[in-house]
Amino acid sequence: MEFWLWLYFLSVVIFVWQWIFPKMNFSKYLMIFTGLLSGFRYELGDDYFRYEKLFNITTLNYNNLKLEILFQFLCNFFRDIGFNAQSIFLFYAVITNIFIYLGVKGQFDKNLYRCMSCVLFIIVGFYFRSMDIIRQMAAVSIVFYNLNFLIKKEYFKYYLGVILGTFFHYSAIIAFIFPVIMKIKSKQIMYTAVLLAVVFHLMNIPLLLIPFLSDVSYYSKWVRESAILENGTGIGMITEFLIYSFIIYKSNYKTCQEVVMVNSLCGYLIIKNFFYIIPPLLRIGIYFHILIVLMIPLLYDQYKSIANKCIIFILIAAYFVFISMKNIYTLGYGEKINSFMADNCDNIEYNYRLDILN
Repeated sequence: MEFWLWLYFLSVVIFVWQWIFPKMNFSKYLMIFTGLLSGFRYELGDDYFRYEKLFNITTLNYNNLKLEILFQFLCNFFRDIGFNAQSIFLFYAVITNIFIYLGVKGQFDKNLYRCMSCVLFIIVGFYFRSMDIIRQMAAVSIVFYNLNFLIKKEYFKYYLGVILGTFFHYSAIIAFIFPVIMKIKSKQIMYTAVLLAVVFHLMNIPLLLIPFLSDVSYYSKWVRESAILENGTGIGMITEFLIYSFIIYKSNYKTCQEVVMVNSLCGYLIIKNFFYIIPPLLRIGIYFHILIVLMIPLLYDQYKSIANKCIIFILIAAYFVFISMKNIYTLGYGEKINSFMADNCDNIEYNYRLDILN
């Protein structure tokens, strides 16, 4: 747990430095550091041992489409040049953090907002998930970066980027429908989506149905526990309040950026309630959910009066604290790793493997 607390503390310190020295670009160094931190981790993450095993046994097989051809190629390539399994984790970690940073950089001119987004990426939990679902998070980061092209209406570049994302994880194919979703500019449709999300949340319809669908997928137990934790700590309420506020104030669609953000977050509100019922939708929802790291700086920026900025800042601070508590509780990895390894896992959080050569 100390490891995660220190990482949160470092993120907050860097954000304060950014506030004090606005001309410095601290977010770049934060993303480089955390990328290397996750890339050189050793025996840390839900899928660490699975990917280590796959690295050692995978051969390039075009008839086997269960794993992306790119992943198979990388395993063979790194192994053939004398690298060990650590190289695959480093590669995906670097790719993920680079594209997240470039995506954030393309959205904001102010270094403060860039830093806020990068800190959110770490604290809200996407950074930790990049240690578990390494292939998908690389794809998510590429789609995230390509939203810059979608906002600029450079569709050819956008689709090329999405195709690249599918090489990292097949789920990136969902991004092909983004341009269609972004063409919706009806306030009535957006407010209806928000209303449905509110009704689902207040009536706890998904949580009422979960006991009857608990065996649908192996994600179900995790999704159910996560939902109960979010509701019990108030994280879900704060998250949705921030999203509702953003949608209401940004649904005038003055810019293409607002269209992309509002429509995507409306999609996330609906998907969020349904992936409690159909857990595999969690894989799709992350492509929408990650936009919250852009939404909060935009939400803070839209309020001009000091009083309103203070209210939003307090909400954001509370959100940071609650999310941090949740992540430390659910993403400490201790119990998960113990199920895969021998009994002596007390110091597993601090293990790093700095060599990538066999």
